[in-house]
Amino acid sequence: MEFINVKLSDIGEVVGGSTPSTKNPDNYDGDIAWITPKDLAGYNKVYISRGERNITESGFKSCSTKMLPKNSVLFSSRAPIGYVAISENDLCTNQGFKSIIPNEKIDYKFLYYLLKHNKDYIASKGSGSTFKEVSGSVMKGIELSIPKEISDQRRISKVLFNIDKKIELNNEINNNLFGLMKRTYIEWFKNYNIPDMTFELKDSELGKIPCDWNVKHLKGVFFFQEGPGIRNWQYVEKDGTKFINIRCIKDNDLELDTANMISNEEADGKYKHFMLNEWDVVVSTSGTLGRNQIIRKEHLPLCLNTSVIRFKPINGFDEYAFMYNYLISDEFLNLLDVMATGSAQRNFGPMHLNKIDLVYPDKDIIKKFNDLMFPVIKNIQNNKAENMKLSQLRDTLLPKLMNGEIDLDNIEI
Repeated sequence: MEFINVKLSDIGEVVGGSTPSTKNPDNYDGDIAWITPKDLAGYNKVYISRGERNITESGFKSCSTKMLPKNSVLFSSRAPIGYVAISENDLCTNQGFKSIIPNEKIDYKFLYYLLKHNKDYIASKGSGSTFKEVSGSVMKGIELSIPKEISDQRRISKVLFNIDKKIELNNEINNNLFGLMKRTYIEWFKNYNIPDMTFELKDSELGKIPCDWNVKHLKGVFFFQEGPGIRNWQYVEKDGTKFINIRCIKDNDLELDTANMISNEEADGKYKHFMLNEWDVVVSTSGTLGRNQIIRKEHLPLCLNTSVIRFKPINGFDEYAFMYNYLISDEFLNLLDVMATGSAQRNFGPMHLNKIDLVYPDKDIIKKFNDLMFPVIKNIQNNKAENMKLSQLRDTLLPKLMNGEIDLDNIEI
């Protein structure tokens, strides 16, 4: 495979964006898709079709943003630098982007992966004191290496895109399963609409509940434990045990690649009772309250840390699905929001959890719910585990494919 060096201006038109005046409400809530870097923060898809806000025709005409055709490649060029996406339809951006409308010399999907691979290098070209930005002229002059033949570019992008599409499919399946599970929980335990069952209701301190159900303290139903306060001086650089903190808990999974570590001696000694187990549910207790994830075996070994609380059912695994759905319910999250303390950064802890009461259903119903919903939870976790492996594969292949280190004839996804 032959590689050539090209400037970005050689393979497409580099286009900046702009923001209509926010003082004029007529500029917004229209039909024109308008993307900001915020729309790509945590975004886990290749294509984007619209952002949080649309603009109107008058808003579009009032500023210098340019309409980008379908299959343009968006690149955020000011802090944060390096978000990349492909336009799924005609859209425009704010000034936080330098987008590229590719020409016939480059495959647009290959360009997407080329920019992702070189985002740190491009970011190093940024300048500015308040925040770094890669200017349009600098962006145009950035020189990168690409396969000369567009057929080779397409073969490379196909390998990587197939991985990303599988990740997206798994995420879509998980979203549907998650929605099904939450709706079922609400029907059973909020609306008391359980198949083949009818209930007489009684008054309780939490409102009307079925006569055979009770109100219990959360601490009597779920075990919970807050992590220790691990200090900076305890961190080790290598050959240690990772510990979780709130920045590790993301929307789709735990991200532990950059997690800090303590020594194995401390993990196996003074912090042994803080070591997490498979199926523990971890919940963030500071900053963005209530972010949660389920611990899987590939996350382990992993130690708990402050600002994160782990939960497990006291009365056995038959209550796992009930516990998990309670912890992700609006009821629990609203309680956290009401009870949290702190001005600079709101937080909650065991002392708040000790004050929470919840409706505790009949144990046979809890088990029936678990039999129905734990396979759903397990399926979601299996898809997340597969996505972790796929992401690692993609991130390993990306630099090797871009540098021509891998024979494409030997790749099969």
